[in-house]
Amino acid sequence: MELWILVPRRLLLFPEFNIKQLAAIIALLLLAAISHAQVTPQADLSFEYSHLFIATSSNINMDGGSFSGAYNINEWVGLVGDLGVYQGSQAGAGMTAITYMFGTRISYRRPEKVVPFIQGLAGGSHFSSNLGGPSGPVNPFSYAFGGGVDIALGHRGKVALRPQVEYVGFHYTTNGVRASIGLVYRVR
Repeated sequence: MELWILVPRRLLLFPEFNIKQLAAIIALLLLAAISHAQVTPQADLSFEYSHLFIATSSNINMDGGSFSGAYNINEWVGLVGDLGVYQGSQAGAGMTAITYMFGTRISYRRPEKVVPFIQGLAGGSHFSSNLGGPSGPVNPFSYAFGGGVDIALGHRGKVALRPQVEYVGFHYTTNGVRASIGLVYRVR
């Protein structure tokens, strides 16, 4: 059986081309497309140093760390969970803050070596302080919007450097900024 695709037989490179050969070529192309789709990591885990600035009448600067995990639904969209613990002081009182938020991340994965992203998170937080003894904790609603970039380290790109900046809000009235830098491990 000869294959005629919009060109006469004498112009075909392989005039004895048959359906089995066409099926083999299509299978190879599909296999290549599937293997290309697997470049997107299934998930990623990050550990970051974070500086949290909270804008109040006497601004609060806190340092700590954050851990996040993301499951990538597809090449562009992922579900994110973020946990951060920060310590600082205000007017001689030691303060601790814990944030726990969840949301969505949108990534642009072309090229794979430098992947910018934006994300929106919502959840809760816990603040406590000690001034001559423990004081009552505060647990406001929290949210964050921002973005960053994953910069692949090495030729395989399983580990990346992640600088990130986010606007953080607490209970609709208090604003802040979180700047982080850390390492990401991409699970493929």
